[in-house]
Amino acid sequence: MINRDTQSPELTDAILQRLPLFPLPNAVLFPGVVMPLHLFEPRYRALAEYCVNGPRLVALGTLQPGFESQYEDRPPIHPILTVGAIAGERRLPDGRWDIALRGIARIELVDELPHEALVALLIGRHAVVQRLGQLRDRHAREAARTRE
Repeated sequence: MINRDTQSPELTDAILQRLPLFPLPNAVLFPGVVMPLHLFEPRYRALAEYCVNGPRLVALGTLQPGFESQYEDRPPIHPILTVGAIAGERRLPDGRWDIALRGIARIELVDELPHEALVALLIGRHAVVQRLGQLRDRHAREAARTRE
């Protein structure tokens, strides 16, 4: 694996507006943590190729329950994501990738575009707690409407 001693890049609006999105069913990346990934699906191989040769950043999101029926298309993801910087990579002869992704910042998904995510940087713990409270309240309202 090629290891890169990279500084955390500045997350500008321009970067955040065109950040590639990688959703996973049962994974959460936290800032400061390094997560090894083995990418084998064709669409994620293409994502790795783009990220390694381009921004070296990706937004890692967690799929919401019930994603299975939409897995091949655009499954629903939780709105709080983590920006990960590619700290190391190895392309295998058959096209698969091993990548070490280092979490650098929490972000909020604002919108998904055809091939990328439009996100907003969450500044500080207060913003995360506030946003999680809003999401909890929205979920409670939706659950109450469903029971009616």
